Amino acid sequence: MGPDRSTGARAVVALVLTSLVAFAFVGTAAYITAHRIARADALAEARRTAHGVGRAVIEPDLGRYLDGDRAAGADLAAAVASRREDGTLERVIVWGRGGQVLWSDDRSLIGRTLPVGPQLAGVFAHPRDYAYVSSLTSTQERAEQESSPHLVEAYIPMTLAGGRSVVLEMLFPDTRVQQADKELSDRIVPFTLLALLVVAVSQLPVAIWLVRRTEAAQQDRDRMLDTVLIASERERRLLARHLHDGVVQELAGATFLLTSHGSDPEVPPRTRQALDVVTETLHRAVGDLREMLVELHPRELTGDNLTELIATSAIRACPDQKVAVSSQVTRPLPPETAAFLYRCARECAVNVCKHAAADSVEITLDSDEAGIRLVVRDDGVGIPAGALDRSDGHLGLVLLREAATDLGGSLGVEGGPGGTVVTVGLPPA
Repeated sequence: MGPDRSTGARAVVALVLTSLVAFAFVGTAAYITAHRIARADALAEARRTAHGVGRAVIEPDLGRYLDGDRAAGADLAAAVASRREDGTLERVIVWGRGGQVLWSDDRSLIGRTLPVGPQLAGVFAHPRDYAYVSSLTSTQERAEQESSPHLVEAYIPMTLAGGRSVVLEMLFPDTRVQQADKELSDRIVPFTLLALLVVAVSQLPVAIWLVRRTEAAQQDRDRMLDTVLIASERERRLLARHLHDGVVQELAGATFLLTSHGSDPEVPPRTRQALDVVTETLHRAVGDLREMLVELHPRELTGDNLTELIATSAIRACPDQKVAVSSQVTRPLPPETAAFLYRCARECAVNVCKHAAADSVEITLDSDEAGIRLVVRDDGVGIPAGALDRSDGHLGLVLLREAATDLGGSLGVEGGPGGTVVTVGLPPA
């Protein structure tokens, strides 16, 4: 039997599919990684910008405004307005502790006390800058929702002259985040996928070469196995022929000769008794050799002589039991099927003799459209539950069950106080 020719194709297809899955996984991971790196870089840049704007634009006038200088407030509003016009800023809010708005370019917010969000509270508690992409859901950000769905929101702690602590909240357009995300994704994702493609393409010839080597090795193995099987079959046939034409015939002739001498009335009784013992021994030896011939050359088994051979083997295995064998096989059986059924019947008969303490054995063989069935029934003590699983004294049945499975059939055992029933089922020949 040659190797499956589709094995190599399946291996190559599996390699291609694995590469595609790897492409999808690595591409997604690369995109997510690039997105996170780009966002982190953009937010870091937003914090730096907020620091610069806070120190250069807001801090010089904010302290004087909070001290009551209205001109400083006008200058601060003008400076922030120019930043809004060039697209640098969207909104500026100066927070005091407790949520009071000290100053904002939105004059309607000045002097109001608004709920303190977790970001603002965290900056007041631990003075350090913080930035994130805002979804603009808070009250003070609703006006910006009309111009952009997302903004970069930065919080910068600042200590004014006199030791007064405030927090600057600045809203920037998220254009830089999107731009950084696109630039980094355009660089990292194609490079990663290209590197993976190079690795996959470089491995494909090696994989194909390994598949071909494996197929060649499998072909060599199958050829060697076929050669061994052919040689083994030839030796078995040669040995069976020599036994049949030589030893079996000579022993059968000797048995016939002794039988004829044993029936001579002139032979003394003691000699006749010895001849009977020798004749019985030779009968058993010839029977054993004939069973060996069936094992050596099972192709001699057919649907015609299978019942006779099973009956002969069962009677020899169970000399103290009543043996009944019946057959309803209506179609030819392949040699390997006949040999397997013969071995099953013989093994079951041997087990009945050794373990069952039965009075009778019934063997039935029949076939129909559903397949071939062999049933061996005895009236003994019954096989113990789980005996086949423990394999204690019933290894032969375990091996036969495995062989039946290999042939596409099954072997079932039912045991109880009334005896044991072994049922072997095989698919249609």
